[in-house]
Amino acid sequence: MLIIFKINIDIVFCQYEKRYIYSQHLSLSYERPELAATISPEDMEKYDVIFLGYPNWWGTIPMAMFTFLEQYDLSGKTIVPFCTHGGGGLGRGVDDITRISPNATILQGFAVNGGSVSRAQNDVADWLRGLGYIR
Repeated sequence: MLIIFKINIDIVFCQYEKRYIYSQHLSLSYERPELAATISPEDMEKYDVIFLGYPNWWGTIPMAMFTFLEQYDLSGKTIVPFCTHGGGGLGRGVDDITRISPNATILQGFAVNGGSVSRAQNDVADWLRGLGYIR
């Protein structure tokens, strides 16, 4: 949420179609959960830049993000990945995003330890400044 205080962006949440109870089995599986329609493909077309935020789960993006990226054609768009983590940084998340969206431009990602989010404002600003989104 620190990003929205720095730049003017719309927020779209990826939500599961059906509620499920977290289990280690589900988190380790390769099942792609169905997502509730939160933005139409037509509406997605009006965005050139997608800030893609997610928690690092088991070293990569969550299955919901895989589903999101597979549902939308992000060719020609710029994806700016960022995540929270418990020690794994960006992991292989950026590689997976690049593999699923090979015709998108993937910018330098940002990772912050979940326990440090409240103190990451300057780091977020430096990252956004380095990407040219703020001065």
